[in-house]
Amino acid sequence: MKKLIFDFDGVLVDSMPYYTRAIVGILETRGIPYDRREVVQDVTTLSRAEIAGYLIDRLGVSATEDDIVAEIDGQSAKAYREVIPAKEGVPQTLRELRREGYSLSVLTATPHPLVDDCLCRLGLYDLFDRVWSCDDFDMSKNTPDIFRAAAERLESTPDGCIMLDDNITALTNAKASGMGTIGVYDPTSSRLNGQIKAICDDYVYQLRDLLPIIGNRRFPSVDAYISFHWDGVIRVCREDRDQRVGLPYPFTVPAVGYFETLYYWDTYFTNVGLLLDGRAMLAKNNTDNMLYLVEKYGFMPNSNGTYHLDHSQPPLLSLMVKELYDCYGDRVWLSGAYAMLCREYTYWMTGRSTPIGLNRYDTSITDRAYLATRAADYEMRIHQSLPGDRADIGRHYLATCESGYDCNSRFGTDIFRYAPVCLNSLLYRMEINMADFARILGMPEDESALWLRRAGERAERMRQYLKDADGCFRDYNFVTGKLSPDFSCASAFPLYAGLATEREAADFYSGFIAKLEAEYGVLANAKNDIPGSYQWGYPNGWAPHQMIVIQALDRYGYRADAARIAGKYLALVDRVFAATGKLWEKYNVVNGSNEVDDEDQGGMPPMMGWTAGVYRFAQAYRKEKQPK
Repeated sequence: MKKLIFDFDGVLVDSMPYYTRAIVGILETRGIPYDRREVVQDVTTLSRAEIAGYLIDRLGVSATEDDIVAEIDGQSAKAYREVIPAKEGVPQTLRELRREGYSLSVLTATPHPLVDDCLCRLGLYDLFDRVWSCDDFDMSKNTPDIFRAAAERLESTPDGCIMLDDNITALTNAKASGMGTIGVYDPTSSRLNGQIKAICDDYVYQLRDLLPIIGNRRFPSVDAYISFHWDGVIRVCREDRDQRVGLPYPFTVPAVGYFETLYYWDTYFTNVGLLLDGRAMLAKNNTDNMLYLVEKYGFMPNSNGTYHLDHSQPPLLSLMVKELYDCYGDRVWLSGAYAMLCREYTYWMTGRSTPIGLNRYDTSITDRAYLATRAADYEMRIHQSLPGDRADIGRHYLATCESGYDCNSRFGTDIFRYAPVCLNSLLYRMEINMADFARILGMPEDESALWLRRAGERAERMRQYLKDADGCFRDYNFVTGKLSPDFSCASAFPLYAGLATEREAADFYSGFIAKLEAEYGVLANAKNDIPGSYQWGYPNGWAPHQMIVIQALDRYGYRADAARIAGKYLALVDRVFAATGKLWEKYNVVNGSNEVDDEDQGGMPPMMGWTAGVYRFAQAYRKEKQPK
């Protein structure tokens, strides 16, 4: 059984915010101007001595390296001794590894007094056979020699040890020494994820994921994996900090150990799974947090990250409210939710209106110079250089983020000039839901009638502008007067929302079977020859689309087809889980793998959220639709 050696900061404890404050304090007390984001990015992989050199050489701090190191240690000592927390799942994972007989050690650049005091306060010190500071070896992690020396002191050889670290330099040298290596995710080093994954034997986003890898534990099924990991996606952030808006209740994030914020449309599908798994209170917490954000900002942002406050995501909050009301039947709660939903509706009807009376995705940012800087981000994601106005391309990118389909080929490079079929179908559903809520709350009849009239007018406009010659709904460019040439799962949304007639449903069905159903599930987009790499395109299949298509087909009587799609998704997730031991955010539905056309060069994280939710939904659907 191999001996496990853990880095401390960023692996066992979440110390970087406090460490950063110490570094920033050195600059601010001396009146030295700095870019906080740049400094944090630059120092995250450096030792204390290297940080001192950086501050002296790059930012002009007038002091010796020893003095700066002492100042960093002095300013951060109180935090280590009193407040720095263990990272999510660390205590439970360490105790489980100990029970399974593993030798556990710590090797860190942080001085002994800080490490020892922090581990003792957290009740973790006694779990380790050795706790080393680099000072114990008179070496840093910038050389493979320190890892060879650590193995020797453990009466082992390097190949009998595994180093777990978030620092690419340390991992590179550990591997050079002959040790096994496991990269550990930390937000401060996330920009290097791809490089870290490339050099390591394995990679985990949360320490609890070690258990299936090395802890003699293999989850026997997707069900067991989901049940084990629900707690791993729960976060608490009650106060504004670290580019996050504080939320009143615990919430879920999209992936195990990867995200720290509550995302909008991801959470709707997560909630579906939580409700089916009997975790209604957590689903209600998610929904209440969103209602809180609507009250605070007038709309539900993409997430509670401060960098997402310029745009929203597909408006699914009314569906979340409906499902929670169906669960609890609390009319007082529904009344408060109704008021917030009215505010969200206003957001879409004012800031996201079009000349044709339908709505669009966009961004509230109008600074063209800033928007131009985002064009390069978009080009990097799709691996394609683009002609045209740079500000418009940047605006398109941010608006695409609001659509949730970042990135796809449906809208060219001007999504803000389109009336998307998905958005307007969801707003139609919202209008229908609001009419129901008004009735339940005993409001005057004209309140409910107003919502129904709005829904009817929207349906008429969608038929006027968004229908193609074959009777299917497509995205419409209201500037050029042309429909998008792409055929995508967006065409299922009018059925999902209950807007389509029986004839329109039949038209979608005939096109869907031929173009979007693949061997292992539903494609996000039909195959096309548009250049670029789009993760919301062929051959990828996403959890939300599987559920939306299943419900769309079921609503119009195509239940055998819906059950077939549900079965395909369950089989696909089971198939890839058997090969990888994990759930993923998207799958290749053509070859039945997780080998996807992916814009993220760092690769996908293992997912829980909407994949787990839709898996639970598909299970329930198949069980419900089985012949009695």
